[in-house]
Amino acid sequence: MTGYSMRACLAMAAGVVLWGCGGSAVLSRVERVESGDLVVLRSGERLRLAGIEAPLEGHDRFEESRGLLERIVLDKKLKITRFGEDVDGAVIAEIHVDGLSVSKMMLILSAAEERARKPITNRR
Repeated sequence: MTGYSMRACLAMAAGVVLWGCGGSAVLSRVERVESGDLVVLRSGERLRLAGIEAPLEGHDRFEESRGLLERIVLDKKLKITRFGEDVDGAVIAEIHVDGLSVSKMMLILSAAEERARKPITNRR
């Protein structure tokens, strides 16, 4: 079992809980993962994970972070709560899989850091 796999099991066993909810929650599925904090839904909508910042493309650990997020969200039913949009037009959202916060999992697994600034440009 890899270090990430072990930490993923520990994060889920620890019962990572929801943190801060707003807007309305809907169920959806991911088409692809663009980075460790950005997913594209089957509808084409781009979602940025609220509260975290993952390594950028070209930086160390980018692929590791993106791959971990893929393992967490692909082929899973997601509960999505939308908050607004970032400067690139991606929707800022809290995403949950099996009742667990994906942002919190990425933080616990050291695949992302807490976002120091709020990139929201408008509220939904």
